[in-house]
Amino acid sequence: MNIKQLCLLLLLGWLSGCSHLTSRTAATPRESLPLPQMLGQISAQDIGQFAGYYHPDALFSDPDVSLQGRSHIQDHFAALLTQIQVDNTRIISSIRQGSELVVLWESDIRFLAQPARQVHYQLVSVLSLDPQGLIMRRQDYFDGLTPFRQHPAFSPRIDSLWLDYLQLTPQEQQ
Repeated sequence: MNIKQLCLLLLLGWLSGCSHLTSRTAATPRESLPLPQMLGQISAQDIGQFAGYYHPDALFSDPDVSLQGRSHIQDHFAALLTQIQVDNTRIISSIRQGSELVVLWESDIRFLAQPARQVHYQLVSVLSLDPQGLIMRRQDYFDGLTPFRQHPAFSPRIDSLWLDYLQLTPQEQQ
């Protein structure tokens, strides 16, 4: 799994979270606009609508990538959608306080090059919205080892070795 695939997962989680909230709290015209109907099955055809929920100068970041600007965010996710299919996106919980929105969500990702391989993710998205409901800043958090841990050949011993390595100082890692 690469960064593009992970970013798509995060995107879908946010869309699901906003759909969940805007159906109850459509306070501004921006928030009452329809979200993509096929949450969890967003496709390249939906990417323009998705990008419309970002402010033109929005910031997006996760552990692997940082992007600035709606067009860069749109291009990044459009590229992801050529490589993966997302299914079963579900909001686990969400909290909104003022202009801040936090969403815990999960989704299944299928790799188009390996259709038999599917990975289940849980992610957290933290968003700051402008007064019109556009995303100004989005930070996503996820476990980057998820696809490896779910692989049939993955050994718990490898996970243990990796965690031991992470506990070393940078000098010890070299």
